[in-house]
Amino acid sequence: MIRTEKKIDVVSPKGEILVSFRITESEVPASNNGNGSNRNANSRTQKPHTQHNGETMTDAQKKFLFRICADQGIEGEEAHAKLKELFGVESLKDVSKFEASKMIESMLAETKGGNGHGSSL
Repeated sequence: MIRTEKKIDVVSPKGEILVSFRITESEVPASNNGNGSNRNANSRTQKPHTQHNGETMTDAQKKFLFRICADQGIEGEEAHAKLKELFGVESLKDVSKFEASKMIESMLAETKGGNGHGSSL
């Protein structure tokens, strides 16, 4: 099994760490029931919180996602609608901690034009 870890530190302009995220990715072997290859292709249509130990996105993750949206000029209901669309869910309550972490990493990389590591806001 291949396992990679990434760490994202959000730092203040003075270099103080405000929040840190550790993202662990693991390659999961395909199941023997023939559905293994379709599992990832359909992951956007399934409720993400049912995966990764059933832990839903934390309030801190949700606030941080909205802050990233605000930094992009998207606020309020528009930001809420954008996040639901990005996650492919009807409610943000259906987003797992893992999915939220991946989205934060992706949005930071997109916002800063870099790889999302060590970016400061």
